Amino acid sequence: MSNRVGGKLSAGRNPYEEARKAVFRTTTIKAGATSRSEPFLSAYLSQINLEAAKGNPSAIKEQHWFMKRLDDRGQLVEPDCKTELSAIEKREQEHDRNTRTCVMLVVSVSELVRSRVVAEIEEEHGRVHGANDVLPDLFTDSVYDSYRPAIHDFQKSLRPKDPAVGYRRPPVHSQIPKGKSGNPSGRPKRQDDAWSAFRHSLLRFIPLTVDGVPVPKTTAYVACLQLCQQAIKGEPAARRLLRDLIVMLDDKGLLSPPRKRRRRRRALWTTAKHEELLELAREAIRAMIPDVWDSLKRAILKRNGFSADALAAT
Repeated sequence: MSNRVGGKLSAGRNPYEEARKAVFRTTTIKAGATSRSEPFLSAYLSQINLEAAKGNPSAIKEQHWFMKRLDDRGQLVEPDCKTELSAIEKREQEHDRNTRTCVMLVVSVSELVRSRVVAEIEEEHGRVHGANDVLPDLFTDSVYDSYRPAIHDFQKSLRPKDPAVGYRRPPVHSQIPKGKSGNPSGRPKRQDDAWSAFRHSLLRFIPLTVDGVPVPKTTAYVACLQLCQQAIKGEPAARRLLRDLIVMLDDKGLLSPPRKRRRRRRALWTTAKHEELLELAREAIRAMIPDVWDSLKRAILKRNGFSADALAAT
């Protein structure tokens, strides 16, 4: 998708998100000799309260409307005493989180070293079966019953999938041959109605000058930005329109700052060193946590009906 001025629509954009970005864009507010940076929405609400304190009738009316909106949502007055968990309940919750973390750590370690444990058992005692369904015997019955669904889901997420057939990988016999189109008649042309054309025009890119540099922004973003600037200056019509925009975003659950995208960090290890790193990790885990290795080995031997002498030898 093109991000140039006048380019095509960008995937994942919609007018609500563009309006949300505009009202939460940071602006500089000057107060005497000092200046501060805050989002347009916060600056607008602060300006309303300041003008209402000075006796401006229109600002008092706007302030009353926002107070009524908060009162309808039950957010105008905070409760005097919030319900707090007792120290015992907090310790129980922390203990449950720590137990869950330990359980998942043991499961992940056992999945990582399972093939090596099975190879060691088969070298010493012969072929075994059903090793993939065995968990280390470090878990007590109560812990296992409490975390049974989480353990099974976590095991499925760790085990490699069969790459031959699956999501977006149909069987070979049903695949479209190379060089042949899956849709010979072609994709039908889409005929937009008036509302679709209007929505597309909201998402067209136009230049917005930022520090003397033209930056491509959507028409919805620029229009909402202009609306915020006029509302802060005290334009009555702009304030009414901005109030309607705030209600629309609030009803859609978008009256909160959008999340910033994080850049993906480049991998520090190349593919060539992956196997070597994995082997070092396995050996380090076996040296640091021998209980998981030995516990998994005992559980597999017990599943296959080996004698007590073989279990004691582990």
